[in-house]
Amino acid sequence: PNPYHVPVDARRIVVVDLSQYQMYFFPYGREIRSFPCVLGRPSLPTPQGHFKIYANGMNPGGPYGARIMSYHPPCAIHGTNEPQLLKRFPRNFSHGCTRLSNANAIWLYDHAPIGPPVWNVRGAARLPNDPDASAGRGDRHPPYRGRVGTRPRVPDR
Repeated sequence: PNPYHVPVDARRIVVVDLSQYQMYFFPYGREIRSFPCVLGRPSLPTPQGHFKIYANGMNPGGPYGARIMSYHPPCAIHGTNEPQLLKRFPRNFSHGCTRLSNANAIWLYDHAPIGPPVWNVRGAARLPNDPDASAGRGDRHPPYRGRVGTRPRVPDR
């Protein structure tokens, strides 16, 4: 199994690891490409959760770069007119979108048409008795246990 537990029967899944500032492309549960990415700034964070690419466009220009793939309004995966941001770390500069280099945005656009899931996660998932939990990404990036994406607390009655 892969560290994000992408199912082997899933035709295409895009995983954005918010803790690594890295995007991964998984066809049939196998990682074939990864890209550094820019994520949302603290006041406009990239949303955590499972989404789907529902629209795309070529050459939107400006801050959207060469390609755009929308997955959660108003957030999208897109290229950039500021490639130097990809050389910094941490890379929290967008308004919640996931920015890639234009070359990587074009590659992803060509391989992930409308429909593929986008999983925005914090670290690789760790499951009990998971062989990947003791080595690789699962060991370096534990699951996020903060407030974002968690269930609200129900007061005692």
